[in-house]
Amino acid sequence: MSLVGKVFSNFFHGLSFHLNYKLNKGMFPTFLVYKITMRCNSRCRTCNIWKTKSFNELKLKDIGYIFNNKFWKNLKYVQLTGGEPFLRTDYPYIVNIFKNLKKVETIATPSNGFLTNKIVSDVKKSLEIINGKKLFSITISLDGLEKQHDYIRRIPNGYKKAVETVKKLKELEKSYERFTVGIETVISKYNVNNLDEIYNEFVKLTEHLNFTPAIEAPYFSNTNEEFGIREKDYDTVIKFYRKIEKDNPSLSYYYENIIRFFKRGKRTYPCLGLYKTICLGSNGEIYPCVMLDKSLGNALKDNLFEIWFSEKTNKLRKSLKTNEFCKTCLNSCDMLNNYNEEFLHFFWFLLKNPKISYNLFKKTRKGYLREYV
Repeated sequence: MSLVGKVFSNFFHGLSFHLNYKLNKGMFPTFLVYKITMRCNSRCRTCNIWKTKSFNELKLKDIGYIFNNKFWKNLKYVQLTGGEPFLRTDYPYIVNIFKNLKKVETIATPSNGFLTNKIVSDVKKSLEIINGKKLFSITISLDGLEKQHDYIRRIPNGYKKAVETVKKLKELEKSYERFTVGIETVISKYNVNNLDEIYNEFVKLTEHLNFTPAIEAPYFSNTNEEFGIREKDYDTVIKFYRKIEKDNPSLSYYYENIIRFFKRGKRTYPCLGLYKTICLGSNGEIYPCVMLDKSLGNALKDNLFEIWFSEKTNKLRKSLKTNEFCKTCLNSCDMLNNYNEEFLHFFWFLLKNPKISYNLFKKTRKGYLREYV
């Protein structure tokens, strides 16, 4: 499809979303966040997933059964997350299941990067399985320079392991055109005063960088913690986002919405959760999004169409519009879906920011951005 055709297609997708959003009606999901395991080998100060018990993880045959279903006919983007996804012994074979879904365009996985050899081995196997038919993306979590990162993650030599993983994956990236390696940094009270030096160091490793605010949510089991960005640090973070968005035009839309949140105290961009974005738990439970722990049913035991399109779920969609957590959620899990499926808000942002639009156009002519936009 041409760029112009893509724009018009996404424009009408956006209209469709807004109509269904107004009516509290679900749509066939285009973005999936699948927690393939809740096991974790990190001990993060900003997340307590490692304290939770992982039980009844779906077996490979069950995963295959779930996704051999017309319910997933419009699925385009898949995020395989955790816990630590590479603790599973069958990661490449899970990738293979999604490779066989025709409309899937992107398969992405975040990782703490501690299991360097296994991660590199699993990624190489996955790339061979995909064979260039999908965009494959791995993002390694790095929350600061060495002492800072190891303090936050509480794993000895965690920084060295994660950096080594990035370097080895970047070497692998040279041999696979549709493979991208990135770094994600969670901004918290532990690193908010060192963002410039963190950015300057990580940009040496990869151009694919993302900085996201720490979030307190049921998913992380951390709702009673106080580690997020404090109000007194808002100006510091805003200044940092203004500085890096010129070099990261694909994330400018997200960064600008975070800035607006700091100024207005509420989320200002649409959430596609429970409309075009869906979350699958490690045991098959279906959730509105990755952050909320309200189960709609089990994909292995229940009828997916009935779960997703029922009147009960429509009522939940309506209630989430006034949900206090949703009003302040800054998660970027389905930002790619916002760009492509809920295009109106993003398109208006581009019209109002011609310099960012121009930089985005230039960036898309090469590298990983070309695949995304």
